[in-house]
Amino acid sequence: MAARDERRAQFYRQLLDHVIAASSVVAAVADGPLNIPMLKTVATCAKKIAELGQEVHANKDDCDKLVEKTTDYLNVLTEALGRKNVAIDAAFRRHIAQFADKLTETEYLLLNLASRSYWTRLLRNASDRRDIVKCQADLEHAFDRLHLAGIVHTAAQLHGISNEMSEMHLLVKRSTDDLRQQLAEVHRTVASRSNDNLSMTMPQAHHQPPAMYGPSRPPRPHYQNTQPIPHRPRPNLNLQISNAVARASLYRRLSTSPYSSPLSPARMLQLASTAVAGINDSTMLNLRNRREATAASDARARVLAAGKASAKQGALITGRPSVARADTVKKRMPREKDGSHGDGEETVPAETMRPGRLHYAL
Repeated sequence: MAARDERRAQFYRQLLDHVIAASSVVAAVADGPLNIPMLKTVATCAKKIAELGQEVHANKDDCDKLVEKTTDYLNVLTEALGRKNVAIDAAFRRHIAQFADKLTETEYLLLNLASRSYWTRLLRNASDRRDIVKCQADLEHAFDRLHLAGIVHTAAQLHGISNEMSEMHLLVKRSTDDLRQQLAEVHRTVASRSNDNLSMTMPQAHHQPPAMYGPSRPPRPHYQNTQPIPHRPRPNLNLQISNAVARASLYRRLSTSPYSSPLSPARMLQLASTAVAGINDSTMLNLRNRREATAASDARARVLAAGKASAKQGALITGRPSVARADTVKKRMPREKDGSHGDGEETVPAETMRPGRLHYAL
């Protein structure tokens, strides 16, 4: 008997320590973020029930079960509300108030059982047991309703969050569509302006047919443009290419083709620089050949002038023209019947020439 009382006392000591800690947490939450006065009442009643349970000496087993059940309910509330800052609606507050009323009835019952005398406990043992069982059932029913209310409250909160997320998703989708349309409009505007600028800077060499074609390149068919050419402003002088550069470069062959794609400004400048370099090389070569031909003709003229001067001086000294000493002289062939020259000059003997004609040796 003494061992049983010792175990019961140890059970209540542990239970009281746990209930005191849980009730302090629930009371702090009730006064703080949740602001539910009835929740603080629940914590206070659970603490008093644990203290009164160890003073009851009749129907100890049923009383211990009731106290243990109350402590479990308090632990559930502590885990559900003690560590979460959640909003509580009016319906959930009402169910907490009903559960607090049942805990208050249990506290009054245990207070009456603890204050009875030995003969009263002996006479009312059966009725007290029925009251304890009934109180335990009512408390369990109230807690079940509170639990169901908590589930419904959580489902309502989740439904509200889901609706808000759907609205946010729809809003983000609309904003994304609007942004995509704006970006597409900006892209079209930039593309159109880029095409206009490129068409303005493109030379008009492909509208002019080539003046002549070499024997190695047959003439291309002329593609007549049936559509009128729109009036465009004059391109920039820095990007304008002359007709001579266009005819002398590869750009003319690329631009005059009706199936060619437009070139970039960098490629146009590269082709233009290549054509200008080719023109400069050909110009320098022609100038060099012209200078060499001029120098040769000047030398030939100086030699002829010197020969004529020497012949004239010899005639003045001797009093007669100089006669060719060679046995043979050169004679130019007459023209053919068709008007062309002969094969050139031929060498004939000097004695075959007609007498009385002097041949000057130049």
